[in-house]
Amino acid sequence: MQSPAGEELTAALQRFLTTKLENDPTTRALLVALAKVVLETCDAKKTDSDAGPVIGPVSTPALAEPPAEPAKIIARAGEATPAKAAIVGPRVMSEGIVPLRIGGVQMHLRVEGSSSDLARARQSITEVETIEAKHGVAVPADEGELLELIVKRAGIKIRACEVAKQRRAAEKSGEGREAIRTQVAGLIAEAKALPNCFLWMFMPGHDIPDDNVMDMIRDCYEALQGCAKTAATLHGAGSGANTAQMTACMKLLAEAQSGLRLILKQTWLERDDMDQFDAFMWLRRTAEVQHIFVDRFMRLDDPADPLRAPQLRDEIKALATEVDRTTTDTKQSKKALNKIKYHAQRIAEAGEASEAGDWRSLQTGVAGLGSVSGLDSRSREQLEEMLAPVAKLMDEDGVPTEVELEESFSTLLDTIQRKIERQAEKEAEREASSGPRYSADVLHVRGLLGGKRLVLIGGTRFAQQEQRLRDAFELADFDWISLREHASSAPMEPVIAKIDTALVVAITRLAGHHHIDDARDYARKHDKLFVQLPAGHSPEQVAKAVTEQVGNRLAAAT
Repeated sequence: MQSPAGEELTAALQRFLTTKLENDPTTRALLVALAKVVLETCDAKKTDSDAGPVIGPVSTPALAEPPAEPAKIIARAGEATPAKAAIVGPRVMSEGIVPLRIGGVQMHLRVEGSSSDLARARQSITEVETIEAKHGVAVPADEGELLELIVKRAGIKIRACEVAKQRRAAEKSGEGREAIRTQVAGLIAEAKALPNCFLWMFMPGHDIPDDNVMDMIRDCYEALQGCAKTAATLHGAGSGANTAQMTACMKLLAEAQSGLRLILKQTWLERDDMDQFDAFMWLRRTAEVQHIFVDRFMRLDDPADPLRAPQLRDEIKALATEVDRTTTDTKQSKKALNKIKYHAQRIAEAGEASEAGDWRSLQTGVAGLGSVSGLDSRSREQLEEMLAPVAKLMDEDGVPTEVELEESFSTLLDTIQRKIERQAEKEAEREASSGPRYSADVLHVRGLLGGKRLVLIGGTRFAQQEQRLRDAFELADFDWISLREHASSAPMEPVIAKIDTALVVAITRLAGHHHIDDARDYARKHDKLFVQLPAGHSPEQVAKAVTEQVGNRLAAAT
């Protein structure tokens, strides 16, 4: 009969093995293989004693998941080990990095093995909701939150480095111990409130490095924190982020995390710091997605110098200042362009009956942009598109008599009008010259749209451009719907629903997001084809978008 102590030991071993078997496929496979070999050995010994010697080698059954290393049998003293065929694991078929969440901890694990091994590893992430609810710790949902988490954790560790030095001094002198204990307890409480925030410098039973090394570690954490904070700002800007600034930030972040990893080798830590590891994995994913080449400090044989951390910290501060200025300018430009778009549409719709207040607000908005030449090419193109109808109105003496135009504003409108006229002349020259009038794409789409109705959404209706589209595709009818940014989308539906409407085209940059979404929904509701124009709306651009997005469906419906 087994003693209570033996039962407790058995239960503890069972719990340990159950956990290992559930979480470690390699260990599970090795234990299964070992168990089968032991059973075979027992069966062989039983056969030897009952039926005499067995001629030939003992066969080994095929394993569903053989171990990566040959199984080894350790014989007792004085006992010969039966000869067994080595159990050799399969060749590595795949390798990948998968997100693994256990409790409140998120990590990225390199998995080697068959495709089924990778699938089982990735399946663990599906249990995150249950695990998070159990532990009450939130794991970052996206890359932006991960960067902000690195900033917070690094900030705690920066303070912890200083407190750890003070605690060591207090333990030697005996002064201020209670105050230090309070600070340590507060930092640990802050760390526990965040996922994966381990304050290694307070771990009992482990000494921390000398003060000069701790100062270097603190500097490295500060550099990492600054880089992560700037990266979070650029990540939040989305597709509008400055590519050159993002590239510079990623290179600085690569150096910061590499330097931190190297200096932490001076501590008792045996595993990578989670902030360093998360920063490294973020860099790998972002570089792949955004096609940015980070040429240094991403390999173990190319470590950064931790002594450069103070200089690195200054460099990231300078970059952060530049990013903040660019972000502020971009926000101001976007706000001014929205104001210009609103009042330009009102003036274009009212024509000579437009209100003087709209003209004043329009001029104020243009002045808010500063120098137009200082705008990026995309913003200049948007501005010219918005002001084109207003420029034409001024050219045709359609400005109300009570409106006073500033000289700089009049000059800008005149420049835009002259540019439009030159473009029209060049287009006329191209049409009059020898050779095909339209490209093969335009002629192909003409064959599909000819004699039908096209609905264009976004921007301001411009008669000359409308006629170009009519002629290029030989349309039977054409509807150009211009809506103010926050106006209702309801006027679009009756036009889209017309029986002869063959195509609905939305100009992405000149139509509100909710107008685009509603137009797509109306098109789906009334079984019409829907296309988005990422750039301009010339016949060539329309033909390219139609061919790429709905070419086959349009041909099938013709």
